[in-house]
Amino acid sequence: MTRESRTPLIVAIVLLLLPVLNVGSYFALVVPQGFVRPYPAGKIGQQFSEQYRYGDMLSERFFWPLESIDRKLRPGAWKDSGSFRELRASYRQSRTASP
Repeated sequence: MTRESRTPLIVAIVLLLLPVLNVGSYFALVVPQGFVRPYPAGKIGQQFSEQYRYGDMLSERFFWPLESIDRKLRPGAWKDSGSFRELRASYRQSRTASP
């Protein structure tokens, strides 16, 4: 008698868990209203971060499909994100313009 392999079942379970892990990590990292993170020790001022606790640009690119769905499902949570982005842009311009 031949024994059936469990490999296809394990592969199927792992592939079905990947989207769940993606959504879970999105909700663990996202802060829709934005937040301000201080610079590391020795630097003066504050670093304006957008909506992710870690990996700002990488997270924005990786989670953009989920973020667009989230913005449609929870528009109230995202209502201030546009003004926060403008604040960050103006802060960056003022930092580069000053000597």
